[in-house]
Amino acid sequence: MSGLWLANATAGGTLLSDGLGWGNRVSSGRVRLGILGVLAFGATVTVLAQGTSPVQLIIVAQALTVIVAPMLGVLLVILANNRRLMGDLRNRWWQNVVAAVGLVAILATCYQLVVTTF
Repeated sequence: MSGLWLANATAGGTLLSDGLGWGNRVSSGRVRLGILGVLAFGATVTVLAQGTSPVQLIIVAQALTVIVAPMLGVLLVILANNRRLMGDLRNRWWQNVVAAVGLVAILATCYQLVVTTF
């Protein structure tokens, strides 16, 4: 179990570093800095949540994932349709229809979560 958080921090730090344009090789100092940032964030949340039920923390984390997913879905569709970025691999009309169905499903899940929670 202890190796799982390290693997997640490594993946998260690598993605963060790559997203910031710093590269994606774990041997790079900037990537290691990203991994350290992810670990520090997790440690901070753990310290601040002292005395809180771990199950409650997991539920909150999952809820945040469901709420952020629609934004990521929209961003993905926008990027997939960007002619300058994607060139000939840009989404076709039928791919956008499938993406719209997926976005509606994600939005319905998000709506259901918000309505049931509040």
